[in-house]
Amino acid sequence: MPKFSLHTKLSRIQKLIAEFEQGNTPQARDVALVLSTQQRAEMDEAWRQQKAQRAPIKPAALKAYEQQLTLAAMWQGRLERHIVTPPMLPITAYLWDDRMSKQATLQSKADAALQSAKQALVQAMHADANMEDWLDRAVVMEHIEDTTLQYMTLEYMPRCITSRSKSNLANTIRPHLRNKQSIREIKMAALRGALAEVQREIDLLQPPLTADEQQQQSAKLKHLLARMKSVR
Repeated sequence: MPKFSLHTKLSRIQKLIAEFEQGNTPQARDVALVLSTQQRAEMDEAWRQQKAQRAPIKPAALKAYEQQLTLAAMWQGRLERHIVTPPMLPITAYLWDDRMSKQATLQSKADAALQSAKQALVQAMHADANMEDWLDRAVVMEHIEDTTLQYMTLEYMPRCITSRSKSNLANTIRPHLRNKQSIREIKMAALRGALAEVQREIDLLQPPLTADEQQQQSAKLKHLLARMKSVR
């Protein structure tokens, strides 16, 4: 495993945390490289304990729901890209009709996929009374089953607590899930702990400034500010 200087390690950890916060998923190897053996072991143990809080195997009915939800997200994404992508050629009546026809087709497929996801969720909830423990939000069955509700969009649909989706609301709106974490959250916690530890090591290697050094730094700062003002 490569050895990094403390400042290089600090920079790498900060970049990984930023990636997670932006909704991306850094490679597991990159995360492991900046953690110590003990930190990796603690992260693995935390995830093992999290999985132990749930059923040992994700229910098949939930997997079926996730597949339908992924399909719905795919068609919704294609629809949104079609709407925002400007046409390459000057719009004629024929091209406009063709564009609107494609949009209607995508909308129909997105709606059908979302409806299938709702049906799969209803079946999953009826199949296992504890299914909600796997989901990131409370499920109101009457809302899921009522096809007339306009706000029952893709974003409203619950995600599995282990999902990497940006729409995963675990630990945000359900108080009883606050002790449950996704693998992303556990990795972020491990990285933040490593960041704090590296910062402490760096601080220990830097002796406190003497009174003379503090005065010199203050003088340099004042001189720099005066130069900046003179340039204006």
